Amino acid sequence: MKRLQKDAVNVVGLGIDTARYGHVASFWAEDRVVGKHIPIDESRGGYANLKQAIEKIRAEFPNASIRTRVDAAGQYAANIVKWLHSQGDLDVSIGEPKRNKDYRASVAPNGKSDVIESRALARYAVKEQPASQLTLPDEMQTLRELGQAAETESKHLTRCINQLHNLLSRVFPELATEINDISAASILLLLDKYPSPARIANARFESLAKIRYLKADRAKIIQQLARQTVGSSEGESVEYLVRMKVRKVRESKENYGKLRKKIEQVFLALPKELGAHQVATLNGIGTYTAAIFVSKVGVIDWFSTGSKVVGYFGVYPEEDSSGFERDGTPKESRRKRMSPKGSDLVRKLLWNATMTAIQDCPRMAKFYERKKKECGRGDVAIGHCMKKMVLWASAVWRKNEPFDLAYEDGEPQKAPEPKKEKDAAGLKQPQSCKTKKVTAATSTLEPAPAHVNPPNKPGAKVDFRFLREQVSIEDVLRHLGHFEHLRGSGDEKRGPCPIHKSQRPRSRNFAVNLKKNAYCCHANHCQSKGNAIDLWANLHNQTIYEAALDMGEQFGVDVTSPNREAGARQPRATHAENLATKEGQ
Repeated sequence: MKRLQKDAVNVVGLGIDTARYGHVASFWAEDRVVGKHIPIDESRGGYANLKQAIEKIRAEFPNASIRTRVDAAGQYAANIVKWLHSQGDLDVSIGEPKRNKDYRASVAPNGKSDVIESRALARYAVKEQPASQLTLPDEMQTLRELGQAAETESKHLTRCINQLHNLLSRVFPELATEINDISAASILLLLDKYPSPARIANARFESLAKIRYLKADRAKIIQQLARQTVGSSEGESVEYLVRMKVRKVRESKENYGKLRKKIEQVFLALPKELGAHQVATLNGIGTYTAAIFVSKVGVIDWFSTGSKVVGYFGVYPEEDSSGFERDGTPKESRRKRMSPKGSDLVRKLLWNATMTAIQDCPRMAKFYERKKKECGRGDVAIGHCMKKMVLWASAVWRKNEPFDLAYEDGEPQKAPEPKKEKDAAGLKQPQSCKTKKVTAATSTLEPAPAHVNPPNKPGAKVDFRFLREQVSIEDVLRHLGHFEHLRGSGDEKRGPCPIHKSQRPRSRNFAVNLKKNAYCCHANHCQSKGNAIDLWANLHNQTIYEAALDMGEQFGVDVTSPNREAGARQPRATHAENLATKEGQ
């Protein structure tokens, strides 16, 4: 074997195979193993041994950088990864266990051990030189721990509910035909107090009606069903089992509720520079859904594109045309179904968020209808919508910007360039050096004294453009006392709609862009949009012409006098303003 020229080595690979109680590390340079493998205990002494080995490699290969590849086996690698990042100049990449396993099988197909795994990882670091991965912030690590606990508790709650449902199928099968949610608080209280159909049938109706959350008409139906039950399991032991299953469900629901509140608190306390809080700005995604989504992703820059996040959660339709139907006929070509991959809790929360977005977001509603026509199935169309939700969430997180309806598959659309006016011959008019400069509308406007109101006479020609330059949409919102109800950073703000008077204080249907001086309501029953004059007209039930005159009076702006210099070329008025001018004349 050719002798290794240590001074000529540029990269040394450090591979670490992780496990629950300890890890194994190996070094690789060019085409061979360097030194012996190093067992690492999950202790201060074990990490000290690894540091000593790294210092020895640095002295042996003075011109080489050390690239580290870690097999991230669940949460077992969290401590070692954090320690590696604290060492300063180590390039640390974390590989998926499946990808690392495939690479090991390709270079060492005849053996499998912790030492072989670590050597394969070290070789991968040298040959492939993967990009260094960002470390996980401490606040995000806490959120990930809580998210994992919530996912575990959610599965436990589902398991407890299924066990109760299974037991009741032999004790009181008719109850499931009347009650959709067997874990409802009223039903759990009922079964805890009366754990058998016989006890429910013999109970006084007044006692049943006093059970919290249980309506009188529902209690009457349940008692009638209990008197006619065909359940085969009965007795004191069966009643004990019912009470035990009920209490398990109640305990799991209580733990899950406490976890949910804690997760929301930790999520809202995340540093704003991480951008994770922007996920909650999407239509349909609440604080808890955003927190669970963020806890599973960790750091958005770990995923190069939004499509990678979609694949991670498995929220996409996939082809299911292999095999035969029950009647023996081949499955249709290009048949689609929802992928069964990904986290069950995230999929459930995203499903609910998507259903809300389809109702509240016009863009998502149109996308759903289009996909439903293409696929012929509503569930697959919802799958496409879930995919779009993940792409949008990834985009706003990566850019640290609130959600805007201009986002399309994770990227904001470019605003169309304004059309240039042409003269009668189709040529561009030359700019006049004496053209009056038009300044943008300021965010605040000093009110004029009451005695200097301009003579805005009805029937006179209104200069709409001049009014929009002098009075911004922020001025209108502040004048109406609605600006304080809007939330958001920068020029984009959202909140309840003042036009259809949203009753929910946390509603985000009304969106306003202070820079563009434009607004839009995304509620299906409202759909109002336009500029500051349109907003004033809709709020006061006025025509555009009446609104312009009224605004001029309120803000002390003369809108009926000619405000443009002769020869100055100005942008055209809107179609609605042209019609309003004709009506005024």
